[in-house]
Amino acid sequence: MYFRNGLKETAIDSLSKAASFLEKTKDDPFSWKWYIIAVHHSLYCFMILALSNSDQSGIWDEKYKSKKKQITFPNEDKKLIDFKTAYAWIQDKQRMGGYINAKPFVPLPYHSDSIIEHLNYRLRNRLIHYAPVSWSLSWEYLIQVTLPCLEVVEFLALQCGRFPMEENEREEVTRNLVVLRETAKHYLPK
Repeated sequence: MYFRNGLKETAIDSLSKAASFLEKTKDDPFSWKWYIIAVHHSLYCFMILALSNSDQSGIWDEKYKSKKKQITFPNEDKKLIDFKTAYAWIQDKQRMGGYINAKPFVPLPYHSDSIIEHLNYRLRNRLIHYAPVSWSLSWEYLIQVTLPCLEVVEFLALQCGRFPMEENEREEVTRNLVVLRETAKHYLPK
């Protein structure tokens, strides 16, 4: 028995976990933390997946120089681009080209603010790099921040044309997006 942890499987699994955590938030308020982390992780993985070329180029920080003398794993001498860079690069026509029907993400005005300022900096980074503070966040705010992220995940997974998705993978992504959006409706004003 083996644990398989490929990038596409990880992206889909994180999206599935986000749906699961969001469904649990009514009974377990700490599920909001894991929901935010899972949405961020899924989005980041799908961005890296979309940017990765068949030779695994297109996702590495070109300025990074490893100080390791002995490399034991492939690409261990490289550093993956960060979340903000990945978000900028998925909007670049040249980086997102190279395949038939491949296209870059074209953000609407609210995407960048939700994804970079709110999801990445205000929420995910503060949850992962926790400092002992008291914090109160409205459920409506958390949903309003993450819904634009789901639009980007949907584009990358199902529309960008940069990587193949098996039919069962497409169905799982679609099913999780439906669950996330339907569950989110319960937290928004009527």
